[in-house]
Amino acid sequence: MVVILHRQHSESSTGAAVDLDGDGVLATWEREYHLTPIYLDAMASVLAAHGVEVLRCEGRPYSTWHEWACKEAAARPGVPVAYCAAHLNSVPGGQSLSWMFFDRRSHGGQRLAEHITETMTEAGFCTRAPAAAYDDRTDSDAPWLYNPLYTIRGIYSGPANLSGVCLEPDTVQHLATLGSQQAITRRLAHLGAVMAHGVLEWLRERAG
Repeated sequence: MVVILHRQHSESSTGAAVDLDGDGVLATWEREYHLTPIYLDAMASVLAAHGVEVLRCEGRPYSTWHEWACKEAAARPGVPVAYCAAHLNSVPGGQSLSWMFFDRRSHGGQRLAEHITETMTEAGFCTRAPAAAYDDRTDSDAPWLYNPLYTIRGIYSGPANLSGVCLEPDTVQHLATLGSQQAITRRLAHLGAVMAHGVLEWLRERAG
């Protein structure tokens, strides 16, 4: 069993950013690109402890990494491979919200998103039902569903043993309510550990 953890965004495009500790300075650590590795590290630790092979990548262009992920999965025929694109959400108001996105063409991606969401719900996190990301410019909902699709779009062209999901386990606005960098780190690490168990459930299901 294999899990690919992709730290998305980049040093030049760091994603959502909020003054998390309220000191009036937007520090490097307060940017999405520098926050997601905290939960990715926790995911990797839990997965490795359960005998899962963990592969990691980071940055752009996403399409290049999607091609790489497809090749890695193709080199392991019959082995379940989960691709996880790491993000945080940005929703004004400070509420906590965990939301997983999958390519609406992918049943495997849907099941992966469902397993992660179920595990997070059981752990007490505020979750939304997994959303099917797609690109339909005639649909008024398309803009907010296309962005998540962009993070995983190339995975669908890979072999049948590969499925992808876009992870958005919390909002940066909610992290800003936690009071300190240490509390934020603990929260993100906890999120990562819980999400890893959801991925494990999917891997076991796929392995039969």
